[in-house]
Amino acid sequence: MEASDGDVLVGGSTDDGDDDILAVRLTPVGVLDTAFSSDGKATVAIGSGNDVGYGVAEQDDGSVVVVGTSHDGSFEDIAVVRFTSAGALDTGFSGDGKLTTDSGSGDAFGYGVVLTSAGKVVVAGEAVGTSDADFAVLVYEGASAPGAPTSLGGIAGDQQVELSWTAPTGNGGASLTGYKVESSTNSGSSWSTVVADTGSTSTSHTATSLTNGTEYLFRVSAINAVGTGTASGTTSSKPMTTPGVPTSLGGTAGDTQVGLSWTAPASDGGSALTGYRVESSTNSGSSWSTVVADTGSASASYTVTSLANGTEVDFRVSAINVVGTGSASSSATATPRTTPGQPGSLSATEGTAQVDLSWSDPSSDGGSAVTGYKVEQSTDSGLTWATVAADTGSTSTSHTVTSLVNGTSYSFRVAAVNAAGTGATSSTVTATPRSTSDAPTGLSGTPGDQQVALAWSAPSDSGGSAVTGYRVEQSADGGSDWSTVVADTGSTSTNYTVTGLANGSMYAFRVAAVNVAGTGGTSSTASETPRTTPGRPIGVVSEDGDAQSALTWTAPTSAGGAAVTGYLVEQSSDGGTTWSTVVADTGSTSTAYTVTSLANGTGYLFRVSAVNAAGTGSASSAVSANPVAPTTSTTTTAPATTTVPAATTVPATTTVPATTTAPATTSAPSVGTTTTAVPPTTSTTVPTITVPTITMPSTTPPPSDGPPPLPPMTIIDGRLYQDGGIPLPPYYLG
Repeated sequence: MEASDGDVLVGGSTDDGDDDILAVRLTPVGVLDTAFSSDGKATVAIGSGNDVGYGVAEQDDGSVVVVGTSHDGSFEDIAVVRFTSAGALDTGFSGDGKLTTDSGSGDAFGYGVVLTSAGKVVVAGEAVGTSDADFAVLVYEGASAPGAPTSLGGIAGDQQVELSWTAPTGNGGASLTGYKVESSTNSGSSWSTVVADTGSTSTSHTATSLTNGTEYLFRVSAINAVGTGTASGTTSSKPMTTPGVPTSLGGTAGDTQVGLSWTAPASDGGSALTGYRVESSTNSGSSWSTVVADTGSASASYTVTSLANGTEVDFRVSAINVVGTGSASSSATATPRTTPGQPGSLSATEGTAQVDLSWSDPSSDGGSAVTGYKVEQSTDSGLTWATVAADTGSTSTSHTVTSLVNGTSYSFRVAAVNAAGTGATSSTVTATPRSTSDAPTGLSGTPGDQQVALAWSAPSDSGGSAVTGYRVEQSADGGSDWSTVVADTGSTSTNYTVTGLANGSMYAFRVAAVNVAGTGGTSSTASETPRTTPGRPIGVVSEDGDAQSALTWTAPTSAGGAAVTGYLVEQSSDGGTTWSTVVADTGSTSTAYTVTSLANGTGYLFRVSAVNAAGTGSASSAVSANPVAPTTSTTTTAPATTTVPAATTVPATTTVPATTTAPATTSAPSVGTTTTAVPPTTSTTVPTITVPTITMPSTTPPPSDGPPPLPPMTIIDGRLYQDGGIPLPPYYLG
């Protein structure tokens, strides 16, 4: 007969002394099929005598059934032999692959065989009785339970495993009708039925309702009409799905980067996480780009780099396991940024115990708005820094640093602050806080000629900055109004002479120190009256006496701005070559003074000078004097000649009495005299008359400053005399 694969099956017997049942399998081209019993032939001895095969058939699983007769030593019996597709006795058939049946009281023969789909073997033959032969039909349960399926494998899925396998090589002589599938979660210690009978010859089945992440063992067994065959080998598989959604995604902005962190999904889908997918969007999630398809790490953090500072970015992450990539998390937004750049143009303005700082914004805010500034100061040229303000909390680019020590040099620097932190510091600027100086002290003035020399002490506190000069002010109305003498002397000298003043006018003065901070407080006032020495006394007249000269004069027309308090009187006996002091200061405003202890007959020159608080003024014009002793003789002989001062005219009304004898000679003053002849007189004895010697001033020119006003006068004998009987100087008579 023709086999299912085209081979030719032949059943018969061999003759090797006792006949044996023979099965031959030829290929379609008539060549022994060596896949069958290695040489294409299979023989088997059943009885003790001859065995003959008459019919042959092929079962669904490739088994070969041969029917015939077998001699048991007495009779022939129907014989059935089943070979596997490989040509070996199928021990699943009757235990050894051979079966004989005694049918009737005599011999029995099997001539033909038909195999049913249920694996039954139907044999048609002859049964010989004692009297006749009968047609015999025998039906054998030729099938057994199927063999074990092979190559079982599983593909894990979400709460399921897709199983597949290869059907058993032997169906037990009966067509397979399904498969039994079992599972175990304790490594095969016990088994649960997934499905008792798939009801299908399909060699695959999906086990569902499994627990993701649980390791399962599976096995399958084939089923035919006989029953369930031997179970296959096991396969293990773990049902799983993609991971759940990561949660709590957050981002920490950095310099052109954002550090992301999140919480792993509550479910890994039954398979350990192997990484994460990170995506970003710069259009609020309208579209997404992949930052990294798989981080390759179960770490729940990732730093996204190469971003643009100041650009807002949305991020989302998805967990990955062996199944695939799970759903994306909720998005998180962050703006990469860095600390701001350096502030520029830092400058400082000194004040009293403070410094006003100002600067310009940094050129870059680092991608995040500047929210304030850090201000620092140093008193050691920048070796160490102290924080003035960690964060001004304002975008103002100015700040006043207070509570500083005037006169101390400070260095300052500022740095901008934003959400990323504090940026780089600016260049430093140096400043010395200072104030205007305290008031100078001890102001005093020394009056002079149309000037006052001021002197004072520098202020005890210069305000932290060296005094560079002084402001000098004056008032001519007792301090009601002030005018500036000099706004800044430009010198640290504590002396200054105010000029251009009016002698005799009282002035008030005050001074204030000047430094770089400005003009400080004013001193207490000092009042002085500028003055000079008095002018020259005028109209000095000398009245000679016995060893003395009585001097008179007129006070100077100018007291020099200060009252005359006395006079200096000097004398010279050498015509003015040298002078000696008669009295340095009369201590009186009297304009008369009598010089005593003179030498009678000696010619003297006298001069006077007025004295005031400023000192001794210029000397007057000199006046001459010749003190003489009084006359003591009783008779006098008139001189032949009498010398009278040229400028003096004897009054015509003066008559010498006839009874008087004039002195023979009379000596007139030797200075500036002329000789006048007097006629001789008769010799008459007259009483002695003492005539006072009157010294007439020479024709002394008037003082250079002109004649003074007329002094008090009196008339004696019809002539004008100064009070006291002093003749008027000639320049009043000319």
